[in-house]
Amino acid sequence: MENTFRKKLYTSTKELHNALEHIFKFNDGINEEKLDLFYNTMLIARYYCKPLLENLATCHVNTYNEHLINALKKDLKLIDYSITNEVEKYRYCNFKSINFSTQLGAYYVFAGSAAGAKVLLASAKKQTIIKPFYYFTALANSSQEQMNSLKELLSKREFIESEVIESAQNTFNLIYQIATNELQKRNTKLQGIRS
Repeated sequence: MENTFRKKLYTSTKELHNALEHIFKFNDGINEEKLDLFYNTMLIARYYCKPLLENLATCHVNTYNEHLINALKKDLKLIDYSITNEVEKYRYCNFKSINFSTQLGAYYVFAGSAAGAKVLLASAKKQTIIKPFYYFTALANSSQEQMNSLKELLSKREFIESEVIESAQNTFNLIYQIATNELQKRNTKLQGIRS
């Protein structure tokens, strides 16, 4: 992976990544509520980005997206869940086009989350949470292959840097908007219960 572009991509998305970490607050420990927020957010985001990630299959890249969506549904016990209405809420977050550069930007974000899955999985297992952790397990099991694929794709330099960066930023923004909305729904629900 060309280190200069990788560093540029990381620097260009670091603030957005930190904003997401602030919402999920995993640094303060993991609990059922945080997991539920994270799982719901990632399910909607992964489903929304399916067209971007599925098109990478033409480059012989296994993004594991469908497998990870199914793992999220199992964790949330939403096997027959219709997500169309949730995805529709974010239709204004459209990516300008679907080309290799925008696909790569989205994949960068999701492959990067795979790298953190092992840490989150270990932390979650140390807590008193009794769950099967389908998503974290599937993500951790695919992390090395996803990172290798990302490294290979970035080393080929067959992309437009500005479009990769913009797509990665758009993906982080999308996840942030979903997480914010999911958090707001939970807070509204709590306020209703307290009233």
